[in-house]
Amino acid sequence: MSTLANIQFVTNALATEADKPVQQQPTDFLHAQLAFAQRRPACRWAPRSPAAPSQKPINAEWISAHRDVIAWIYSHLPSNNFAVSLSGQYEEKGTLSKGQVEAVRAIIAGQPSPSRAAAAPDVSGSGYTRLLDAFKAARATGLKAPALKFKEFVFSYAKENSKNPGHVYVKLGGNYKGKITPEGRFFAVGGTTREETAEVMRVGRDPLAAAIEHGRLTGRCAVCSRVLDNPESVQRGIGPICAKKFGW
Repeated sequence: MSTLANIQFVTNALATEADKPVQQQPTDFLHAQLAFAQRRPACRWAPRSPAAPSQKPINAEWISAHRDVIAWIYSHLPSNNFAVSLSGQYEEKGTLSKGQVEAVRAIIAGQPSPSRAAAAPDVSGSGYTRLLDAFKAARATGLKAPALKFKEFVFSYAKENSKNPGHVYVKLGGNYKGKITPEGRFFAVGGTTREETAEVMRVGRDPLAAAIEHGRLTGRCAVCSRVLDNPESVQRGIGPICAKKFGW
């Protein structure tokens, strides 16, 4: 049964069940599918053809409970590879796995999926707590976007009105490498190497030592990048004014 035929089947089934009013039907994901079907002539990806029947019957109850997931899938075709993969399974089996549902809903909520969160490197501990406290202290002094430089890495504290308040953003050479949650989980973007992740972990576990190392190697403050012009500042890796702002 094709996607459009599935839509008609589910629509009819839901409309007749308990004589529900039209406005109570889960039509949001159906509309998403229909909208995509209207666009598909210009797309390389296309739903299953009517000549290729589904291997399993459509589960109207499952669809009703997961219409937000299916709406996301069909509204992100064909540009999102994950959505393309899920749509293929949905059209073949009429359902998705629990992990796939969790992953889509995590994306909708702007949060990592439970499986990805469990696999993310953990940098939590006294060192990372000290880093967060330093950022909070700096913000309390009036710095809107406090940041620390550790050689080629820059750790910055997310703004309070951002999508990720309390997170630490990580950049390398100006390129975004990921974020560390307030709990200490590092979510790296694709392409981040193991060596880069290991360096992020090292810095996060002892940021003060990393700041001192930066100052000694570069002769510049880990906060403002100004030249450190006295031995004490070089030893600390951070100028006295910046150190005071960060509680160091």
